[in-house]
Amino acid sequence: MSLGHAITLVQFATFLLSMGVSVAIMLHWGHEKLRWLGFLACASSIYAFGYLMEITAVDFDSAWLANMTTYIASPFLGLFLWLFVRDFLGRKPLPLWLLIVLFAAGTFFTVNVWLYPFDRLYYTSAAFNAKGVLPGLSTSPSVLYYPCTIFNFVFAIWGGASLVHEFGRHQQYRRAAIAIILLLAPISGQILKLVLPHHSWNPTSTVLTLAVAVAVSLLTWLAAKQVPLWQEVKDKTLFMAEHDGLTGVFNHSAFLSAAEAAYRYERSREVIRGCALMVDTDNFKDINDKYGHQAGDVVLHELAASIAQALRRTDILGRYGGDEFGIWLPTACETDAVKVGEHIRDLIATKVFTNNQQKVFRVTVSIGVADCTKTNPARFDDLMLQADVGLYKAKQAGRDCIACFEQGDTMPAGA
Repeated sequence: MSLGHAITLVQFATFLLSMGVSVAIMLHWGHEKLRWLGFLACASSIYAFGYLMEITAVDFDSAWLANMTTYIASPFLGLFLWLFVRDFLGRKPLPLWLLIVLFAAGTFFTVNVWLYPFDRLYYTSAAFNAKGVLPGLSTSPSVLYYPCTIFNFVFAIWGGASLVHEFGRHQQYRRAAIAIILLLAPISGQILKLVLPHHSWNPTSTVLTLAVAVAVSLLTWLAAKQVPLWQEVKDKTLFMAEHDGLTGVFNHSAFLSAAEAAYRYERSREVIRGCALMVDTDNFKDINDKYGHQAGDVVLHELAASIAQALRRTDILGRYGGDEFGIWLPTACETDAVKVGEHIRDLIATKVFTNNQQKVFRVTVSIGVADCTKTNPARFDDLMLQADVGLYKAKQAGRDCIACFEQGDTMPAGA
């Protein structure tokens, strides 16, 4: 096998490596921290493919088309790396105007390459050279060639150095070493490319595209190690944002959001069925005053667990506020809802609570029920207000019972 064939095979393998990494990242495209890495991997693939086209070209036109393909990606490699590192390290997103400016700069270099020979700001001359180990373009850099190189250098060094610093700060020395390799490999290749002449095939071009592909592969490996941690943090953050910290059920806003969506779906069906329940602990203030707030917290936790035990998987439960819990029972009629309420009352009534002083006490609950078929309110909020009226009726009836909202019922002023 000749040297030319061997180099072509290496370049083809580099392209396949870049494509493989791109596909691997695309499979996790939904993760916001991997999107810039996805762009970087795609740019690396285009870069490798463009150079593969160049060393297999047969004339100037095909070689120049290859060069134009390379420059679709080349000016953006350092920028994509830097943007990915910012996301990887949890930096604040850049403002849109700054992103536009940065991408406009990269696009400016690409367009000036494409406009040759009408625009000679990037190359003063270009010719096809079929002599030597492999064919390729012979180019003479013009005024924009070095600014484009510096543009890539600045962002690549900035991104790589940020990774090294972050890993070193957390004593992750193995990852810091990988980040140093990731940084030095493509930069060394680019420096050699600048030093060596542009009039014939340049072996460092193959080295550079391979270095970029390896660097992106290392970045992908580092990111893959972080994805489970990112997902865990994201899941915990989302859970904390939507759930009550004491009881583990939906908080007020998440409950209303989920129940409103389910209620709208129910109203879109031909036969509308469903009930809202409002559950309230009787004399909860007295429990806090007599047995302590810690005992009150235990009561709320156990109450939420008892309610959840009485519900179906399709039902929605949330802490409505204080010692009140809201429930949405889709497809349930009033009779079904009352049965669920009685089950909740029975579960609570059988529980025995103690405080730190081992004082024993029991708890009862009052429940209001609102059937959406009676008045067909437009919003779930309105149905919960009706359940609150039912709860008021239960309190007035002596507590520890269930009362249903009836058309015409109203909440007395000041209640």
